[in-house]
Amino acid sequence: MTLQHWLQDRILDGLQIRQLELAGLGIRTISTAAFEAVSRHLEVLRLHDNRLESLPQGAFRTLLHLGQLQLHNNRLTQLSSGTFIGLTNLLHLTLNENRISSVDRDTWFATPKLVMLALEDNRLGDGRLLFPDSALLYLEELRLDRNHLGAIDDDIISGLPNLRRLYFRSNGVEMVPSNAFAVVPRLEMLDLSANNLSQLPAAAFNGKRPPSHFESVLEPGLRITGHRVNDFGRVWSSHGLV
Repeated sequence: MTLQHWLQDRILDGLQIRQLELAGLGIRTISTAAFEAVSRHLEVLRLHDNRLESLPQGAFRTLLHLGQLQLHNNRLTQLSSGTFIGLTNLLHLTLNENRISSVDRDTWFATPKLVMLALEDNRLGDGRLLFPDSALLYLEELRLDRNHLGAIDDDIISGLPNLRRLYFRSNGVEMVPSNAFAVVPRLEMLDLSANNLSQLPAAAFNGKRPPSHFESVLEPGLRITGHRVNDFGRVWSSHGLV
């Protein structure tokens, strides 16, 4: 009997475990009842480095105590509004290194306590990633490196009032509009390196000086217009501190 069959047939019934490691086992599918047997105690679930192409709606619905879910390095292509139903206490979610190109805008209402979301190395394009207001009020770290988003504006980050760290490396960004980061007043770390930017307007921060502990990773030679470089805390390039 394969591990896939074990999951589908609830072979885990009766086990009281807090962490379940199912990484690198070639799993292609999981059933909606796969984790019911361990739902009372499970806090960490590792399903990374498998061959998952989709997740059935409600597959995690009984995992009310889960705080960490690792799904990176699979073959997922989309996220629907029912993908993460039940994960009301999830704090950390890794979805990087998949093939995700579509995300239902209501997906994130199922994970209201999320503080870290990793979506780098996917196929997200312009207009395909939105975070509705009130969906992720506690999110502090968002990783979007190496997608195809093309632009960074408040359409993406306006629903993330507590965002502190934003990684947006290598997304083909050519310009940053005025007030782009005004909607994330607590931002402390910004990585815009490996894009096509020639300048970063101070107006992107609503004309206000960022906090003294603010750090940014930018292109070598990138001009910050309207402020001195020192007004932007520590500014890093691939050659070190500017």
